[in-house]
Amino acid sequence: MQSNKNSIQQQIFEAEKEYFEGRLKRPNQPTAEAIKRAAFIDKTYVWKANAGV
Repeated sequence: MQSNKNSIQQQIFEAEKEYFEGRLKRPNQPTAEAIKRAAFIDKTYVWKANAGV
């Protein structure tokens, strides 16, 4: 009886895999411009060179 249960689970897995492979698409890679625009620059922090000395 155990092998029958595993067989059914395998069939369900295969069916789900076939269904979702057709629907899911990988996202496009970001362009160089998009990466540059997304870069975060913290304009509120003032660097102090010798703060720890």
